[in-house]
Amino acid sequence: MTFRNASMYGTDHPAFSQSIMNLKNKTDSLFRFLIPIYLGFTSRSLFIDGRYWEKGQVFEELAKIFHFRKLKSLEISEGITSEELVYFISKLSASPKDVIKKGGPSKIMNEEEMPHITFEELDYYELLKGTGEEIKDIWVILLQEALETKNDQKILNLTESFEKVIKSFELEEIAESDELIETLSGFFSHLEKIEVEKLRACGKEFVQTIMRKKQSLTDTDGEKLRKITLKFKEKDLAATLWEEILTDDKFDALNFKIFSTLTGEEKRDGTAHFIANIFRKS
Repeated sequence: MTFRNASMYGTDHPAFSQSIMNLKNKTDSLFRFLIPIYLGFTSRSLFIDGRYWEKGQVFEELAKIFHFRKLKSLEISEGITSEELVYFISKLSASPKDVIKKGGPSKIMNEEEMPHITFEELDYYELLKGTGEEIKDIWVILLQEALETKNDQKILNLTESFEKVIKSFELEEIAESDELIETLSGFFSHLEKIEVEKLRACGKEFVQTIMRKKQSLTDTDGEKLRKITLKFKEKDLAATLWEEILTDDKFDALNFKIFSTLTGEEKRDGTAHFIANIFRKS
């Protein structure tokens, strides 16, 4: 409730002040049983007093609050003050995206302001093992950072979660974001330089996912999305289309139209040539 009030009303609101008082009282009560209070977090559960607490709305909500703000564990020592709780929660009440953009908890919090609170940060890539809307935001932020620093290993690490991430996007989310289009284009351009097989695998997943969204593309949106597929080879595009025709029972003219829009006229003849070869061999 304290986190919720901080996010909804801000830290100057009476509702937040009241929830801080309640939190302080409950924390003091808990010290009768646990000194210090240690909490561990996964994406869906809490670890307290030697056991996991999960499959409950409160447990899952608290776990997500901390997990997606890059906290692996938290330790609260006896003697904590209301001021420390206010500082800690006010810093972490920003969205997970903003917390990560600013460098994570250790970058945005000063330990001197909360001597009775210590925490262990989660590795960024551990965040991508979870589920939820936050995943795609985190993935894009990490990719942008990896592209800026030209860190080949980080980019390759991000390919492992590409399938899950790209499926979480709606077609219009991608088409309407110039920043996202530029980021994905940079992702595929870099893969072409460092790992062609990863480019093929992720490119195939991208095209299949977009086709299966079953949404009509405007000419403008089609032009934007085509920028992402510029590094895809006609041979790979043909193989992707062929696999979709064979494996997707719901494949129809709309799927084909979307595929045609993604590939563009400049790759149409080459793709058709490879499709014909695949057809003859089959």
